[in-house]
Amino acid sequence: RSSGAETLSVSANVFMGQTEAPLIVKPYVPRMTNSELFTLMVSGFAHISGGMMFVYINYGADPTAVLTTCVMACPCSLYLAKLFLPESGQPETAGTAHTQREKSPYVNAIDAAASGTIDGLRLALNVAAMLIVFIAFVAMFDALLGTIKPALLWIGVSENSLGGWPDDLSLRMLFGWLFSPAAFLMGVEPADAANVGSLLGSKLAINEHFAYLQFKTQMADNPAFLSARSQVLTAFALTGFANFGSVGVQLGGIGAMAPERRHDLARLGGRALFVGFTATLLNAAIAGMLLP
Repeated sequence: RSSGAETLSVSANVFMGQTEAPLIVKPYVPRMTNSELFTLMVSGFAHISGGMMFVYINYGADPTAVLTTCVMACPCSLYLAKLFLPESGQPETAGTAHTQREKSPYVNAIDAAASGTIDGLRLALNVAAMLIVFIAFVAMFDALLGTIKPALLWIGVSENSLGGWPDDLSLRMLFGWLFSPAAFLMGVEPADAANVGSLLGSKLAINEHFAYLQFKTQMADNPAFLSARSQVLTAFALTGFANFGSVGVQLGGIGAMAPERRHDLARLGGRALFVGFTATLLNAAIAGMLLP
């Protein structure tokens, strides 16, 4: 059973971004249970904003798939979030919600506009700073992975024994290998599993925008890069904010609404990313069962 506040926020995620949707229930965020916060984060990772839908459709993604997966992600993310972190507390908005008429803290419209501008700037700076830091961490890991082969050669390992070792090893490449079986289980053509797995790895390690750009470039260079069925299922799987940078975005965005819950958000971030990413794969798998 879900509470009113988290359900409303998840529903808003269908067309709003991962930091905008929680604003609808901002007064309740500081008092949410850990399960409710977890649901907010999972839903943010499993959806994209309405504006980004048009961007990805312009990149060549199937419009029906993009719109459908955003709606499917609503119940899917809510279900998976409660499955991974069941509610053990007493949500404030479970069953009923008590509201009261609040007096505006602003003197007039000018005061409200000025305060809103300051709050918006603070939120944007928090999100930008967190995003920069998390992308920097990914770049650092990529740099460390890139030094493994030179280090092995330096200690005397023969180059012939490292013939299959790529020179540009990265998190994106590792995740690509890891997600190839997942792509196959989604229902893509067996010949396309490695290519779709690579796109999924790009989405998780960098972001879905980069993955869609790769998708657009590869399809332009080689129309046979993916079959028609695999293209549709790829759109289902890529449509979501589930990537490492988004963890920082949510820490900065939701954390600005409830600074006292930032430690809880940081503790739940990794699991929420995993569950949100799983939700996008599950959406694609369901579509794979229904598509001819």
